[in-house]
Amino acid sequence: MSPGIVAACCLLGLSAANGQSLVVDRGLPPDTASASPALRAGWEKPGQAFVADTFRFGATGEVWIIDHIRIWAVPDVPSGSARALGDLFSNIAIYGGIAVDPAEVACACYHVAKLKAASLQPGSNAATTGVDISAVGPDNSAGVWQVDFRDLRWSAPGGMNLQFGVLATGRAGADGHAPKWFTRAVPSGNSHRLESFDVAGKPLGPVELSHPVEFNVQVWAHPSENAGK
Repeated sequence: MSPGIVAACCLLGLSAANGQSLVVDRGLPPDTASASPALRAGWEKPGQAFVADTFRFGATGEVWIIDHIRIWAVPDVPSGSARALGDLFSNIAIYGGIAVDPAEVACACYHVAKLKAASLQPGSNAATTGVDISAVGPDNSAGVWQVDFRDLRWSAPGGMNLQFGVLATGRAGADGHAPKWFTRAVPSGNSHRLESFDVAGKPLGPVELSHPVEFNVQVWAHPSENAGK
């Protein structure tokens, strides 16, 4: 992989949340529970790393506080297994940052930052405070889990591409295989690409896919009270 888009964690910040509104809506189609197989993207090579996508909202000059990001996990396990996500992964973390043109950045100090992490327990979809997990469909026949990261308090500029991705630690089964995390996706334009990062948020380069995709994602945010001050 060649060096890819990176994000500046120094531009991240924290603030109190209020008056949230849905600002990005790339949610699931109505027939998700019955659709199979789902498009997905994730880290498939050896070692721990994750794949990130981007979203954009607001206008240039605005400052927003991102409160809540919702994505959908499609792990590499057989559909219909109906297992809890805690049976597959022990920890998950969402990362975020401002996407930067790789042609303009040569410094390794740029990276995405961890916004929130959660521990998962075997046999359960329950997670630590601020992360909600639920299976999609009554019997989870599609093997999709909805994951809500709340109370993020991520201060970000409007009108810019913002990078996000989830790093997950798989639980090894009896065969020694640890499930891999994939995020549900949909087809995208030819110019759209995903990027990969290591556990420290350092860029590893663009993800090579046969067809471009973008993550399903919903984002709730509110304007910063300190904007323009």
